[in-house]
Amino acid sequence: GAMVQSWLWHMITCYLFHRPPSLIQRTKRVKLRLFVQPSISNPEYSTLEPKQRSFNVFFTMPCPTSPHLALLALLSVAGAVGPGETCPSEMNLIKDLLQVNCSGQGLSVVPLALPRKTGILLLSTNRLASVSTASFQHLPELAELDLSGNGLGALHTGSPLSLLQVLILSHNALGVLPTLQGLPELTRLALDHNNISGLVPGAFRAVGKLKELNLRGNQLQTLPEEAFEGVAGLKDLDLSDNVLDELPQGLLAGLELETLRLSGNQLRTLPSGFFPEGHVFAYVFLAGNPWRCDCGLAYLRGWIADNDSASTSRSRGQTGC
Repeated sequence: GAMVQSWLWHMITCYLFHRPPSLIQRTKRVKLRLFVQPSISNPEYSTLEPKQRSFNVFFTMPCPTSPHLALLALLSVAGAVGPGETCPSEMNLIKDLLQVNCSGQGLSVVPLALPRKTGILLLSTNRLASVSTASFQHLPELAELDLSGNGLGALHTGSPLSLLQVLILSHNALGVLPTLQGLPELTRLALDHNNISGLVPGAFRAVGKLKELNLRGNQLQTLPEEAFEGVAGLKDLDLSDNVLDELPQGLLAGLELETLRLSGNQLRTLPSGFFPEGHVFAYVFLAGNPWRCDCGLAYLRGWIADNDSASTSRSRGQTGC
């Protein structure tokens, strides 16, 4: 960046003033910046300030023997210093991964000219209407992929991404859940604010290591009892802001959830035995539902009373009764 800019100015000087092929001595104060890049899964690091140090650098730069050679040098790099650098990269010092940022570039296809050691790839806010995991096979170290805000209508999986742990598909146009094949290490999946209207039994069985699943803001009206079968390690489940009007009794069977979000749905009651016997949640969010205040709500009111603690008491009084 800075060195290329300095070299360009030097060549412009050579061309305009036609200096002889001698050495031009320059002293430049160079600023080096060391910073911590915010993580897409750790936004708290966004408050860290960059640290900046300045150094005096003395160097010499030769002029070409002809002003035309200087002009040719300028033209030869004209295309490499602007539009060519569409995806800047830097080390994410928190995760020790190379992060490449291709966000907001108007891309309609996944670029091929990416560093092979890319660990975090940001492709949000582009125009990727359809994407296949085959498009990332040249990135064997890819661990986090952000495809949010693309108007994405289809994600074709199958070609394995064996190290991928985080997949962000938020704010797209997915009408059905992708098959999620070939993602054995996935632990975080964000599908919030899409158009998914239903799930099949065992929908997430292929990603058995999943710990965080965000389905907020979709069009889910009901769920099969076995929807989350095969993801026993799931800790955080967000079903808020859907149109759920009922939930099956065994939906949470076999899960050891720490956080459950059911806010902003159309729930009027919950079936008896809905919460696993003896399991203690850290957080349960129930606000924004039209709870029906009759005997059908006795189970939920009793469960809240039995689990009254600093964490579960956040639900108290939010059932509308």
